Amino acid sequence: MTLKTQRQFVWVLSFLLCAAFNVFASDFDTIGVTPLRAVDPTLIGTGIYVTQAEASESNANTNQFEVAPAAVGQPTSLFTWISGLGTATTFPNSVGAESGHAGGVASHFYHIYDGPSPGVLHVDNYLADTFYENVVALSQATPGKVINQSFLFVNNTSAQDAAINTTYDNYVARFGTIFCSAVGNGTTAYPPGAAYNNIGVGVSDALSSVGGTPDGRAKPDLCAPGEETSFSAPY
Repeated sequence: MTLKTQRQFVWVLSFLLCAAFNVFASDFDTIGVTPLRAVDPTLIGTGIYVTQAEASESNANTNQFEVAPAAVGQPTSLFTWISGLGTATTFPNSVGAESGHAGGVASHFYHIYDGPSPGVLHVDNYLADTFYENVVALSQATPGKVINQSFLFVNNTSAQDAAINTTYDNYVARFGTIFCSAVGNGTTAYPPGAAYNNIGVGVSDALSSVGGTPDGRAKPDLCAPGEETSFSAPY
């Protein structure tokens, strides 16, 4: 599937503009981080290579998908940024632009102070369509063991949705990768969160999309706080 063809699908961001993305202690209580760290405070994601795939935040700049390292208190060396324009290991760079949405997602994932997994080994920050086309659709192995997808495929036919879900299901069956994917904010559960082998994440403190899916399965698989599924998925 070419990049041009893929962009016939409309990528929709589900994001909340807010003054800060700081995590409250009550959120850590809700998602189990507090009791987990009481048992073993070293469980902070150490050694785990992760991927964050982000849809572009701007229709005018279709490559606005990048996490700014300073926004999450992490060093530039933690990141690789990847889009159809290439790969970069410095920031800012020529393959994309900073996204506030991406920074908010990252804050709920691996922020050095506020995220549940600040010790991750590395982050591949992909433009979502590049990740789908070049990794998932082509069934290419990736070093990311846990992949956050706070984006949706919408405005597709039911056959297109089914094809996307099946592509993800086949990928997970082959590689065993863990995908945590937002299901959406208040309508049907969209791909990729609707895929059988994706952990479809809803939101517990706001309106969340629900299944069943066209083949009769319940979604989401679990819920977390965040006010939007974009921010509950990385939790």
